[in-house]
Amino acid sequence: NNLMSYAVNEDKSNVNDTVSRENSNLEMGPKYKKKKKNLIQPYSIQPLENGVELGKEALDDLEQLKNIEYLEKITDEKYEVALAHENGDYTYLSSAKTIEEAKKIVNSKSNQKNIENNIIPVIIDEDGLVVYAAEGIAKIVKIKDGQSITATIDIYKSATTSSRYTYISHAYIDDAPIIAESGNRVKVQVNGLTGWIDKSDSEGTNVVVVPINQAVNLSYYKKTSNGTLQHYISSDVKKANSGHFRSVGVAPSFMEVEKKYYSYDGIYFYTNINTLISDLKNNTNNNAVNKSNPYYNYYLYLPGRSKTAFYAKEIDNYIENNTPSDSKLRGQGTYLVAAQNKYGVNANFILGVAMNESAKGT
Repeated sequence: NNLMSYAVNEDKSNVNDTVSRENSNLEMGPKYKKKKKNLIQPYSIQPLENGVELGKEALDDLEQLKNIEYLEKITDEKYEVALAHENGDYTYLSSAKTIEEAKKIVNSKSNQKNIENNIIPVIIDEDGLVVYAAEGIAKIVKIKDGQSITATIDIYKSATTSSRYTYISHAYIDDAPIIAESGNRVKVQVNGLTGWIDKSDSEGTNVVVVPINQAVNLSYYKKTSNGTLQHYISSDVKKANSGHFRSVGVAPSFMEVEKKYYSYDGIYFYTNINTLISDLKNNTNNNAVNKSNPYYNYYLYLPGRSKTAFYAKEIDNYIENNTPSDSKLRGQGTYLVAAQNKYGVNANFILGVAMNESAKGT
């Protein structure tokens, strides 16, 4: 009752000033205070993963974990329902003993009017992290006991599968659209693979949910003026201009130069992230910009059973220019081409896998 009284009397200047109670059916309670836990970053001292040097993109992604915000809870209940505002603020709405109870409150407060006004109901757990949002993006992390740890995150084929299908590394991906939730698992799409991951497991927290109205730095694609397709890979979805560009081939003709296109499969593209998530939830691509013209990147879909256009000497020159002096791969061009001709697997493909799995032959 005291909190409801607070909600009625609180100065509106403490919440998102672009939204008023006149255009929303949600009462706004006290604003949450934020804190950071300054997660220990072992990589800042020794940037190695199992003895393998991590790339700049991975190091930056791990560094951004320092920016994760924890909210200071207002009640003693295990869960709290809050309102996420476009400017990054959160205001208290209600509390709940269980996640199921909290979700019922969120779902009862979620409607098109609220989302259009950029107010998104969310659930905050006992640690002060957002674990559920009416509309949200999964921020992939790996946090245990206040430390960013080196560990992979398992992906499962279903919400109930016990054996993993494959895995991802939290150091190389920050954002993934949330398609569905079931218990401790969320259904996401990562580079064209749709599967389920645990929000947390014995190795720590895997997913922090970012309300879509606060996700200001999502990964995207763009076409450059010279026709190249670039993939911008975010290091922190809540921090603008935090990420890296990778050129991935020739851009499709339907793209406009320098325009942002969202895609998490690299095949269907959207200019609106909410539309993309809605299509994924409905298991369709009907609202994609290129719904009748799927794009298949040449380098991703070139069969492994093809032949390189390079000679052994050219491959040797590439290896020499892109590996340490003690690399075991140096001088192997002739053998790579011989293996290709004998077994039918592209020599460059063999080399690419070998460089990735052996730390460039070291």
